[in-house]
Amino acid sequence: MAFTTSQQVVSELFQSSFGRAVSSLTALDAWVVRYDAKDAATAEQDILAEMNLSAESAAIYDTKTDTEAVDFIFTNSLGRAAGEPGRQAWIDR
Repeated sequence: MAFTTSQQVVSELFQSSFGRAVSSLTALDAWVVRYDAKDAATAEQDILAEMNLSAESAAIYDTKTDTEAVDFIFTNSLGRAAGEPGRQAWIDR
């Protein structure tokens, strides 16, 4: 089954943020409904903000240093840790 653009975006945000795939198509579709209801210009940022408020996000990030958090996201997104000075640029954002 091919994903819609919205499903692909949400799936990638989920993988980057939590280091895992969305648990089911039902869960994915629930996030997609929220994503599609957002303004297109800020939808990704808005969904990430909602994901960051979750208990799962707190469990992952509350014990990580800024460096560890950036490396976690980079590894989930790109398959590698962030390099310098890029890592510091993300920390300073």
